[in-house]
Amino acid sequence: MNHIVTGSDTFIGKHLCDRLRGLGYSVLEWSRSATFEINESSTIWHVGYPPGAATSSPGRFQETISGASFVHRLARDRGARLVIFSSVNVYGRVGIVPLYEEDHLRVSLPYTGRTCSQVGNIAVECMAMADDYQRVQIIRPENVAGLGQDHDAGFVLPRFDRQARAGESLTVYGDGCQVRTFCSVHDLIDFCVLLLNDWPAEKGIWNVGGRKKFNKISMLSLASLFAKKYGTRKVTLEIESGAEPDGYTAIPGPVTDWRKASAHGYNPVRTLESIISEMKAQ
Repeated sequence: MNHIVTGSDTFIGKHLCDRLRGLGYSVLEWSRSATFEINESSTIWHVGYPPGAATSSPGRFQETISGASFVHRLARDRGARLVIFSSVNVYGRVGIVPLYEEDHLRVSLPYTGRTCSQVGNIAVECMAMADDYQRVQIIRPENVAGLGQDHDAGFVLPRFDRQARAGESLTVYGDGCQVRTFCSVHDLIDFCVLLLNDWPAEKGIWNVGGRKKFNKISMLSLASLFAKKYGTRKVTLEIESGAEPDGYTAIPGPVTDWRKASAHGYNPVRTLESIISEMKAQ
C-alpha cells in the first residue's frame, strides 16, 4: 500500500507524511511531473492549501478547483482511495451553532479573498460528492494548530508565538471576546489514521475539531495565556476598525459538531496548553 500526499510541504501535509512514514508506509510527495504507481491499494491525500491570509486570494481559487479536479479524476480512473482536506470555512458566517456535516452552506459576504477560499472548497466538495465514485472521504478541520504552522498565513497561535519570542505586544483584534476551539494537528492526524484503518463503505464528510472542555478560549484569554507562558505582559487591543484584517477573520467558534467522527473512534486528547507548550519548546 502506498500513499501519495499533495501539499506535502504544508503544515498539515508535513505532519501527515511524518506520521505515515512512522507507521512504516511508503509515502510519495506529489508532483505533477513525477510518475507514480497508483492502483486500488493506493491512498491519495489531497491536502492542498489551508485557508489563511496567504492563501485566500482569487489566484488560489482556480488552483483549488483545478488541482482537486485533477486528483479526483486520477483516483477515480485508478480506483484509488482519496481523502480531500476541506475546511470549516465552507459554512460561512452563521449564527446558529453547532454545525453538522449535512447542514446547508452559506457564502460569506461581502466578497473578499476569503470568500474565494470558501467557494473554492465548496466547489471541490460538490464535485466529489456529486460524482458517483465512492472511494472518497472529505475532512473539514476546525482551527487546527501546532508545531510548524506558518505565522504569516493568518493563524493566531503561531502569530502570538512569533510576537512573544520577539518581545512584541500580542495583537488582539476587536474586543478580544471572539471564541475559538483549537484542535491539535496531532489529533487531526489521529483521525486520518482511523480512516485509513477503518475505511467507510460509502463516501462522506467529517467535521474534525478539538475538545471544547480544554481548548475553547477567547482571543483575549488566549493572549493572556501566551503572555504567562512566555513571560511577557504586553497585550495590545486593535479596535479601530472593529474587525480583523481580511484573511485573519474566521467564522465564530466553536461552530462544528464532530460526533460523527467520534462515533468512528475519534478521541482528541491534546489540550490547548500542550499545543502552546510544544510550540514554545521548538
